[in-house]
Formats: sequence, structure tokens, C-alpha cells
Amino acid sequence: MDDVRSTPAGKMVSAGGNWRDEHVAPVADLVPGWSSEAGDAARLVVYRDAPADVLARFGHLLHALATSDRPASTTWLTTLTDNVLKATGSRSEASHRARTRWTPDLVSEVAGAGGASGRTPVHTTLTTLLHIDDDGYSTHRYALLATDAGDAFLARHADVLPEIVTAAGPGPRRLLTLRCARDAGQHAGLLAALTVDEDLSVRAEALAALAWLGGPRQLELLRPHLRTAAPDRLGAVLRRLSDVDGGPAAIRDALRAPEGHPLDAERAESLRRAADRVSVAKGPGAVVPLPPTAPPTDAGLLAELDTRPAAARLEGDCFWPGVEQRLARIPDVRVLRNALRQAGMTDADRRVVALLTTRNTGAFGRRIGAVLTPEDAVRWWPLLAERPDLADEYLEGFDSRRHPTAS
Repeated sequence: MDDVRSTPAGKMVSAGGNWRDEHVAPVADLVPGWSSEAGDAARLVVYRDAPADVLARFGHLLHALATSDRPASTTWLTTLTDNVLKATGSRSEASHRARTRWTPDLVSEVAGAGGASGRTPVHTTLTTLLHIDDDGYSTHRYALLATDAGDAFLARHADVLPEIVTAAGPGPRRLLTLRCARDAGQHAGLLAALTVDEDLSVRAEALAALAWLGGPRQLELLRPHLRTAAPDRLGAVLRRLSDVDGGPAAIRDALRAPEGHPLDAERAESLRRAADRVSVAKGPGAVVPLPPTAPPTDAGLLAELDTRPAAARLEGDCFWPGVEQRLARIPDVRVLRNALRQAGMTDADRRVVALLTTRNTGAFGRRIGAVLTPEDAVRWWPLLAERPDLADEYLEGFDSRRHPTAS
């Protein structure tokens, strides 16, 4: 096979759409009438029309002819999938028709027909599409999951995903979390597990997805973490439980460890601190009367606040990119909070206050909360007066010892 791989024809077959000039001429001389354009068109026909067993055999051939510099973990199925993505990358109608056919279901069918390694064709398909290696095209495989057909495939095989995710890297886990967030109810168990993932960004995306479920369901999913998750991954879960009905009671209950099973010091401190902060929120409330919510007078902004928040369901932890640029036109940020609540976001209070410590002003890239003006204070104080526990978190967010880049 090494001899075949080194021939112009072998190089052309394995290249699949990336024709090099020095290889085109020898093949054209051997096959009168052949051209690189004809080769591209023929390959698209194969990918559009060939049955699964033929595609599997072609995948084995491509893999056998592939250059030896690919990652050792590359399989014939990843080689075939990457080649499909390359060959169908143009905007032509023929490319579109071929690409549309390549759903996760077809990849699974090809995996089964070709005897791909793995527990089942479904396991192999998910591993292939979520595996990111040193090959530049491997990140593109995820695109086959980022479709309506991909969503349906993930929903049908939700029971398999926890096992696959465990073996994936943080990048694929985050991508999968964002995709599963489109149907958080179907993938609630997986998302709950990922709220205590080792990677901070994965944890944030998983919690953002669960925020669109009802409070009782969130409590059911997150409560088990209080005594089992690593304490250094528990902070965001505690904050979420502090905001849902029954959550503060669950935190206090977790502090009462069963006899003979004392809590470790770090977990006990985290639970106790969360319980104390909840008591601040449940205190006497604002010490001065709160003004009525003042809506903006800008008709365009009002219309945007009425329609745009619903899209936050699909945007993950970084909802509504650019919303920080609209804050100066909102006289009372409770208007934004109310719009997000109306859309179904159960942690709207916290997500709005978090803008202070997570979004930039655009002026030298400084955080919003680090450069508040008196006018800003007017628009922010009513929400912080309603939620003094969040004011405490906001101030903690600018502790220079813990957040040296925030100030």
C-alpha cells in the first residue's frame, strides 16, 4: 500500500478536493479526458448517492492511502468524515446536496456497515464527531451534530451521551453542552452532571442551560451534588440553589451531615457561606422605598426587549452579546431582568448583575462595574437593593486578591 500511496493517483484519491498541480498532470495523462473538476464532481456523486457499504469501503481505502502524519487516533471513519467535509465545502448546489445527506444517522449506518471499532455504531459516531485532535479538520466534524438532524440524533441517544462526554476533552464537552441546551429537558441529567465538570466553562454553560427549567426540576437535579461534588466545583451550584424554591432548605439540610459521615472542612465552609448569604437575601429587604420600574422611552429598544431575550435560551452563559451597549439607554436594569424572566430565565437577577463583572464597557476594555458613573448607579441600585446578596457577590467580584484582572 505504501507504493500505491506514493503514486500520483494514490495522492489524488487521498487528497479529496485538495488537488496539487504536480499531481494533476500525471493523472490526466493516464486517463484522457480526466480533470480535477471531473474528479471533484465524481466524488460528490459518491458522497451523495452511494450506499453505506460502498461508503465504508471507500473510507477504508482513503484511510489506507492517507499520509502517515495524521494523529495516531485517526480511524477510517474519521478519515472518511473529514474527507466528506472537505469535498462538500464549496457553495455549489452539488456540494449542498451531498452535505445535506451526511447526518449523524448516515455516519452511524456507515460505521456499522464498515465494522468500525467501538461498542456500537452510535458510540463510534458520537466519538468520531466529538473527537478533536491535532488535525485541523477534526473540529469541523461537530458541524454534523449542529443541525436539526443532529439534535434529533442526540435526543434519541441521550442515554449514551454521559459515557461519551466522560472521554471527551473540555472543548467537545462545551460544544455538546451548548447543543444539548437546545433541549434541556431531554438532556437534563447530562447537563446536571456537567454543572460540576472539571472545566469552568463547561460548568457555566450547563448551569445556563438548566436555568430554563422550572425551579423544582433544578432542585431535583442539583441537590445530590451538595454532598458528592468536589467542593471547588460547587460554588455556582450553590448560587443557583440559593435562587430556587427549596434550594436554601436543601443547603441547610446538607449542612446537617448524617451521624458518622462528617462533612469535610471545605465543603462545610462552602455550604455555610451559601446559607449565610441566603439569609441576607431573605432579610428585611430594601431599607429605602424602591421606585417603580422605569421602562426606556426608546421604542426600538422596547421592541428589542420584548423579542430578543427569548434567543438567550440558545446562547448559553454569554447571553445576548452586545447587551452591555444598551445599558446606557435603560434607566432601570430591572427592565432587562423582567424581560429575561418573562422569556423563562429563572436566574435573571443573577445573570443581569453578573454583567457588572463579566462584560466590558468598551472604554479600554474595563469591566462595567469598575467604572460606574453616578448615572449608572441610578439604573443599578434598585436591583441590588432588591437582592442585597447579589450586591455582596458583586463587591466580592472586585476583590483584587481573587480577581486581579477585574479592577
